[in-house]
Amino acid sequence: MKETFEGKIRTMKGYHPLTLEERIQRLEDLESIKEIMHQYAHCADLCDPDGMIACFTDDCKNSYFIDDSSTNYKAPLFNKRETYHYLKERLIDYVVSASHHISNEQIFLETKDTATAYMYMYSWQRFTDHPQRPDMHRWGRYEIFYVKEEDREWRIRNLQLLAAGEYNGNRLIEQFNRYWPPVPPSINKTI
Repeated sequence: MKETFEGKIRTMKGYHPLTLEERIQRLEDLESIKEIMHQYAHCADLCDPDGMIACFTDDCKNSYFIDDSSTNYKAPLFNKRETYHYLKERLIDYVVSASHHISNEQIFLETKDTATAYMYMYSWQRFTDHPQRPDMHRWGRYEIFYVKEEDREWRIRNLQLLAAGEYNGNRLIEQFNRYWPPVPPSINKTI
């Protein structure tokens, strides 16, 4: 992942493999991390909460909303079971069809077994009460924290969804005033 430092772009300091074998493993890890969110989006399109929840660690903490100090709203922070029920309710009860897109992946390998990522997303959803409820279009990003578990598979430990804007929705500009590098949603701070 790149950052701006003293007016110039540079590679962030973190895990830097030395041997050719370590460098190849780093490339494989970066691809594996991208594939997790591609699988997550694919399962969302299939209305498959079981497939989506398989992308998370058992001790995950996730938030699909952010705090709003102007209304004293405290965004819920979901553990794995709560994340599953949240996804299942939204997909099974409310969605007829959906299309989720992941792009602009920026991945920072902090260590050989931990990573932080920004990934942009676009989603379209048609709801069960359509046409009373118009289709939703959302643009935003994910802040994601990954770990490589004992089985050597990467999984999501923390996920935060930030909406840049919505068509037929009211979420807007949640990506501004965020810590860099991001903090897990269990801390849930803004600048």
